[in-house]
Amino acid sequence: MEMLESCTDKMIEIRRYLHENPELSFKEEKTAQYIIDFYKEKDVEIQSNLGNGYGIIVTIKGGEPGKNIGLRADFDALPIVEGTDVPFI
Repeated sequence: MEMLESCTDKMIEIRRYLHENPELSFKEEKTAQYIIDFYKEKDVEIQSNLGNGYGIIVTIKGGEPGKNIGLRADFDALPIVEGTDVPFI
């Protein structure tokens, strides 16, 4: 729990950046680069330029053999105007 709590500020920073810089489908160039840059200095395998050119696979290997977990996430924005009072709109 302490490790997760120590990352809270960074997680908030990432979420805010992504919400402040939305990109529509097939135009996620800066978003993809932001994600790649986040993982660049970490002990992971990065595959990029997949699918429409902006797809990414990040493989994080554990220290022990066993089952794998796959997570999928979309990072394209929807062409809508949010009706909220927050600074990233």
